[in-house]
Amino acid sequence: MGLFDRFGKASKTSRHVSRLTNAYAQTQDRTRAMEILAGMGTPEAFTGLLQRFTFRIEASIVDNDEKEYACQLLIDAGPKAIEPIKAFVESNDAVYWPLRALRDIAGTDAAVGLLLNALDRSLTKEGRQNEQKVQLVANLRDFKHPKVEARLLELVHDRDEEVRILAIDALMTYGPETALEPAVQRAIDPDESLRVKTVVIEQLIENAWPLTPWREQLAADDALPVPYALGAGDRIIRET
Repeated sequence: MGLFDRFGKASKTSRHVSRLTNAYAQTQDRTRAMEILAGMGTPEAFTGLLQRFTFRIEASIVDNDEKEYACQLLIDAGPKAIEPIKAFVESNDAVYWPLRALRDIAGTDAAVGLLLNALDRSLTKEGRQNEQKVQLVANLRDFKHPKVEARLLELVHDRDEEVRILAIDALMTYGPETALEPAVQRAIDPDESLRVKTVVIEQLIENAWPLTPWREQLAADDALPVPYALGAGDRIIRET
């Protein structure tokens, strides 16, 4: 392939990516650009297709439909899309749809491995690491997996308040055997923020899990912030 062919193909890809990433274009134009990029089948084209996940348009239903369609195009592409997806997840915040595409193509273990590796990498980046880290942790909730469970148990002690909230929220999906102890510890830790305590306590109330093993700690003065208290059946209640 000559230089003209290579540059011509790159230029064609760029033109379709520009159409795709124009938030003010008609949805038909963006959809057609996605289809053309998927049909090209090159790593560069899939990288361009993935750019649809990096922005939102005002019409939320249309935005979701377009992203779902882009995800399906990646799934339909199969293994050819794996490496572009991996590169995208490691360097972007908008990982929800790409991870789902990877899960359908390569399985849950592959998606979880990529998500956890990206989370590790986010800790070494300058400036934007907290934003990317929060987005990656938010996606852990959608992957019920032993490795995710283990990571969440670590993240409940993270220095970032938002990360702690997201970690507890995700742990709640694993049931009381996994979630109760770290949740109660966040709720009664004197150094924990009121915001985190409130979110955790509200989740404990919603789940109505008895907290008998921690009865003495929870019943102590100032163990729980106002207006919460330990009520009947060793469940937390809101006092009026």
